Amino acid sequence: IAIPKSLDTKIWDNIHTAHPILKDINVVKSGVIMEVTRHTTITNRTSSKKDGAVNSTGDQENVFTKVQLTGKDYETYVELTYAEAKMSQGALEDYLAQEIADELGEALAKDVFARVLSDATTAQKITSTNDIFADVKAALAKATLADAPVVYAPASDYYDIVGATNTNGTPVNIKGTFGCEIKRDDAATKVTILDPAKFILNEVQAVMIETD
Repeated sequence: IAIPKSLDTKIWDNIHTAHPILKDINVVKSGVIMEVTRHTTITNRTSSKKDGAVNSTGDQENVFTKVQLTGKDYETYVELTYAEAKMSQGALEDYLAQEIADELGEALAKDVFARVLSDATTAQKITSTNDIFADVKAALAKATLADAPVVYAPASDYYDIVGATNTNGTPVNIKGTFGCEIKRDDAATKVTILDPAKFILNEVQAVMIETD
């Protein structure tokens, strides 16, 4: 059955709280498999100061690829015991929303981060120096194609970064130093920096609940 709108909203509110990456990227509720055009690079740049001479280097050449946003099926199971069966409707909805969100959100977010890492080139990755604060600053310096970069980090790295202090022991102004937000998302296997607006998640079908 299609779940009530209120329950659907609770599920996604819980998912977005635990996994901000899924709120930040573009989600398209298309209902179909989509194909989008991705601009990958400019192989020939011709823009220059015009001095009256004919530009002999040719037109600007852009490279595009087609990306198919297919659907994946995710499923999770919630066992309702005698105790849950005696809950009020509101309490049962809250229980279901949390149980479903915990499993579904984790699976979705892990897939998104895995895709981000697989899309990244070698030049877009850095080797850890065991100084997480310095590593993030170095990585941000490479994030030149990100209009609005966001730092996503699992719990251990997140608290190391936000707890950073300077040589005097004074807490560091993270947003002032990095110039961007840092968010905790435990589905990230490592600190990941991206411009979430450049990623699209295609939702082919809304969450459904079946009983057995």
